Amino acid sequence: MKYKNNPQIGWYFGEEIGRCLIKIDALNNAEALIPVPLNYKKEFLRGYNQSMSLAKGVSAAIGVPIKKKLVKRIKNTATQTKKTRFQRWDNIDSIFSVRQSICNLKHVVLIDDVVTTGSTIETLVREINNVAPNTQVSVVTLAIA
Repeated sequence: MKYKNNPQIGWYFGEEIGRCLIKIDALNNAEALIPVPLNYKKEFLRGYNQSMSLAKGVSAAIGVPIKKKLVKRIKNTATQTKKTRFQRWDNIDSIFSVRQSICNLKHVVLIDDVVTTGSTIETLVREINNVAPNTQVSVVTLAIA
């Protein structure tokens, strides 16, 4: 899905995930899905954001809108795939910007394709909490590596 230009696979798995999420009461009050953003250069080269593909499928299944403009990746970092656990943490320091309008939401769901060490997700959750400490953040991922 990520490197073989198959966004339709993301949509399919997103719908499957969404069918499971409908059964989780804790997510019934989710107001927005936020796909983990890619830097615009990386998204251009890849042709799409795999987390956005998943989010589209989840959104279609559960009816929660995608709000991709609430979070922006402001640094283009090297891929995490060949880095050690500690290198991953160093690689993602201060890479996200969160819009103040996220404060209007009580519950958002971050969508990511793969969580390995959790460094990207933890950094993003921390940035959201800094801007909107009263906003609940849930995380949905396709895979854990």
